[in-house]
Amino acid sequence: MLDKILAKPWTVDGQTFSARIWGDRNKLVDTIQQELTRLLVTGSATPDKAIAAIASKFKTAKENAGRLVMTESSYFSSIGQRDCYKELDVEQYQVVGTLDNGTCDKCSELDGKVFPMSAYQPGLTANPFHPWCRCCTAPYFADMEGVGERYARDIETGKAYAVPRDTTYEQWKASEDKKYGTGAVDKSRKMRYNYSEDEKQYNEYKNRLGSDAPATLMDFCELKYGNPAAYSELRELYTYKGRVPEATFADYKAYKAIKATGIRGTVRVPSLRSQPANILADKAAKDPDHIFTRMAERNITQDDIQGYIDNALFSAKQFKGTRRVFYSEKGVAVLVKTNDYPGIDWIVKTAWSNEDFDDIVKKAIEETLKK
Repeated sequence: MLDKILAKPWTVDGQTFSARIWGDRNKLVDTIQQELTRLLVTGSATPDKAIAAIASKFKTAKENAGRLVMTESSYFSSIGQRDCYKELDVEQYQVVGTLDNGTCDKCSELDGKVFPMSAYQPGLTANPFHPWCRCCTAPYFADMEGVGERYARDIETGKAYAVPRDTTYEQWKASEDKKYGTGAVDKSRKMRYNYSEDEKQYNEYKNRLGSDAPATLMDFCELKYGNPAAYSELRELYTYKGRVPEATFADYKAYKAIKATGIRGTVRVPSLRSQPANILADKAAKDPDHIFTRMAERNITQDDIQGYIDNALFSAKQFKGTRRVFYSEKGVAVLVKTNDYPGIDWIVKTAWSNEDFDDIVKKAIEETLKK
């Protein structure tokens, strides 16, 4: 094994490590040679020391260094096993995966597969099949089928338990799914693989949603991987509160109900902050004095309109944000953006009382009051 490391065979295969991560490949090869040789010669040294040394020298993430050290060590171990098998006249070998929720699809499919020694090739028919691969190989003898045991790990408790030696990953997965429900292993695997990202995402959700977020990271993951409909709603709530930070879960539910009525525009619950009801001529309109005509026809005062705005249950943006509509129990006020009056950004376009509500507005108001 030392001869193989000193020969640096991996310099021929550019797939064993990434030039994008490691800038000085020659220096890296020399460092790997030194650290792996020291690791295997001493026997007592842990991979952590080699990982830390490489990470320090190349100022890269410890995870990258760890992946390289553990994967290359697995490669040399696999080559050493191959030579051992040949010396012992082993004719066939078997791939042995790990029966737990950390085994990937590729390795789970290969678990239990039997190959002739002539097919032995790390990366294709023998470990490592990928970075961080935990698979290994074992000699295979047909007359020993069913003899002995191997160990598996319960996906819920984490405890190890014995199973018959010829149990494959797919058989173990089926037994765990039978125990905990269809898809339990796949869900558990996703939770394990994505733990770091899920933890980061959960903290973001908790910061934005507060008490509306799942109580724990585990609750969040159970929702994400076990209840697609509920998780979709949680994501929508997260997005909504990004637009309306002060909104509660009840506000979000009202928003959904209002949108379902067919109300036009980008709905906001609670309403936009109150603003003055500037009753001025809309010089950009065909009928600049439209608002005064409407107020007279409907017997609506400026105080009425200001009340519609101040007490709005929800509001909506329309026409790419150039129009704002305020909906209250007593009436609706419509404001439009203007550049015609210094210091005034919005003027009242029109307004009407609850006597003139159409069915859509009535339904929207009704849904808002339910919250």
